[in-house]
Amino acid sequence: MTSSATLFDTWNLIAAVIVMAVLLSNLADWLRSRAYTQKVAAEAFRAHLAAVEKIIDDPALPVEVVRFVADFNFVVSNKRSAHEFYKIMMTSEREKVRESGLTDTLNTLSRTRPDLVEGVLMAVSKGLLSMLYRTSPNVKQIDDFIACLATEPRREIQVASKVVKSQSLNHANLVAA
Repeated sequence: MTSSATLFDTWNLIAAVIVMAVLLSNLADWLRSRAYTQKVAAEAFRAHLAAVEKIIDDPALPVEVVRFVADFNFVVSNKRSAHEFYKIMMTSEREKVRESGLTDTLNTLSRTRPDLVEGVLMAVSKGLLSMLYRTSPNVKQIDDFIACLATEPRREIQVASKVVKSQSLNHANLVAA
């Protein structure tokens, strides 16, 4: 073997080591980012469950809202439904907010039991965060959607309601408390 062939092999080896180091560094960054998003998703999911538990058995909560919260909780808890929800959320980002029957019910309830409305909104916002961080391919998309929600706070209920309605959930197994 000549010295030029050995030198060529050495440079190839050095280039391969550099490429491998860059790839491993990128993989490490991605793993750190993914671990962070999964941690945030888990924290948001625990907060969502706590908010649901706090309000779901309250007799002052209208049946329509109980059904919505129960269905939304199913969507948040089910990985396949969460992925479908994510797709709908990201495609509805630019839609105008429309009032719904659920919004009217919550507005009426806010006059007598603002604590329940706050609990429903907490369950929805934490559920949305949990699903976004669990299913989103990157943090930038999450930030974009959160910024969209921040500009129109009622959008959370609209988006959650839209997805719950799109799911073919069976209310037959729900029993009034």
